[in-house]
Amino acid sequence: MKRQLILILSIVCCAFHLIAQQTTENYVKTYVARDTVSGSLSSIENKDRVQESVQYADRLGRAKQTVIRWGSPDGNDVITPIEYDAFGRVVKQYLPYVSSSSTSSANTNGHFRSTAVTDQNAFFDTFYGGSSGDYAFSKQALEAFRKAAEANPNYPSAYYGAGLAFLQMREYPDAMSVLAYARDLFIAQNNSQWARNAEQLMQQAQNFTGSTPPR
Repeated sequence: MKRQLILILSIVCCAFHLIAQQTTENYVKTYVARDTVSGSLSSIENKDRVQESVQYADRLGRAKQTVIRWGSPDGNDVITPIEYDAFGRVVKQYLPYVSSSSTSSANTNGHFRSTAVTDQNAFFDTFYGGSSGDYAFSKQALEAFRKAAEANPNYPSAYYGAGLAFLQMREYPDAMSVLAYARDLFIAQNNSQWARNAEQLMQQAQNFTGSTPPR
């Protein structure tokens, strides 16, 4: 039986959209079907039917924020902020963060977050404790996750976090390796949702490298 018909539909949204997206931001919205879908966009725009991501761009067309709608296990948005210096260079590789522990519409609407950098730091302060400077950026995060894994080798979130950091740094083989380990730990701990999340990130890394994800 055929299922999981992969449908990728990218739309450059200018002045309008079927949901209340901000009209003051330039963005590209992408839908990836989780199953066979049909009908209008308004009828399929559901977290159980599609994976929806929005890439916001500045006036020069550079990506400035990515939002994966319903991207967390709890169904909240996952946001990755991007910052440039005066010369147009990316100054920091921010790790993605979850919008909030609340599932209100404000945390699941895919909108641009003007306070994303501050919110990201606060998220990591809360999640790990202490100063977000140790965790909020890719290189520093790797060291923090390494220490967490050394303290508890069966702590899957440490390997999952390291995988996110490697993805941000475009070190895809390393990302696949630690994410595979995280996936196996999640499976062993009967956490199927996070195991699937790790598998999806492995697939993203595989798409960039062309190699086969670890099994």
